[in-house]
Amino acid sequence: MVGCGSDARPPAPVAARVSVQVTCETGAKQLEVTRDVQLDDALCGAPWRALQLESPARTEIVRAQAAREIWLRRAIDRAFVEVRTPGHPTSKIDRVTAIRWIGEQAAGPGGIAIVHAGTTRHVGFQELKRQYGADSQRVSEVSLCRVADDFGNKPSKITVVGDDG
Repeated sequence: MVGCGSDARPPAPVAARVSVQVTCETGAKQLEVTRDVQLDDALCGAPWRALQLESPARTEIVRAQAAREIWLRRAIDRAFVEVRTPGHPTSKIDRVTAIRWIGEQAAGPGGIAIVHAGTTRHVGFQELKRQYGADSQRVSEVSLCRVADDFGNKPSKITVVGDDG
């Protein structure tokens, strides 16, 4: 306790350590967020098509677009991602805990990649139509719930990456 008129001050609070797990094609690493970091091709050493941003409340996919910048920033006790177009921020994803780099060829040609429990399954568009489409050959949408049902009855997170990120 500091008495009245005393020059002694309580010590300044120590800033919490803020880090984010970054998963690249070559593996995962912890990135300590000490300053603003632009998330670009240097993040994993190769071009990316999209970034999957994980937070406790949601998972969000941000696609690479011309003239769009993605920044990893730090608040006092957490990290957040800010998406910017020239001149101003357009959106913010708060409390980011993990970033997954999605490369240009992640989905493979003509299909999607389904990542579940650490394994990746490539599914072509024809197989999606045959297995999950309606009776008509003019299928343009597939229920992700039906696809997810094929991965067992245990609740788990499934990531689907397609041509549009």
